[in-house]
Amino acid sequence: MRAVLVIGVGGLVLTGCAAHVDLQAPPASASVRTRVAAYDQLKGLSYHQTTVTTFGTMGSSTSHSTDYLQLANGTRVYYAEDLLVILPFTQSSPDHINGTPIAFGLGLAVVGGLGFGLAAHFVGEDAQDEAATAYETYDRSLLERLNLCVRGDALGDCGR
Repeated sequence: MRAVLVIGVGGLVLTGCAAHVDLQAPPASASVRTRVAAYDQLKGLSYHQTTVTTFGTMGSSTSHSTDYLQLANGTRVYYAEDLLVILPFTQSSPDHINGTPIAFGLGLAVVGGLGFGLAAHFVGEDAQDEAATAYETYDRSLLERLNLCVRGDALGDCGR
């Protein structure tokens, strides 16, 4: 009984490790100085991936996990959908990072047994790939959202 309680409480504690973040960016109509300062704080520095390879008697398997995007202001974005509030609406990523693949996979999982295994495998990979794509294209999308263009070594207003 005590072991079950420890495992149950431990499982609850471990599931709440990463929190959503509330990101804010000025409108594209703000001054160039304000938009450049926002970009300097919100630009992505890197994203972290974990690769796990398991060896067993039946062979080996490798799984990849896209863990988080590191922003210049020190914020770690663990959920790609948290980026939606500061990305332009025309960005192609929102259709892929809004949880639809996960909902589809859960629907398949209801079928049971084999369906669950297939759904977990394929949807998990799709969700990780989509998060990685969102993180890779984030800086370009942020520049678009802030209406900033790279000019030589500096950023400037795209309208000028």
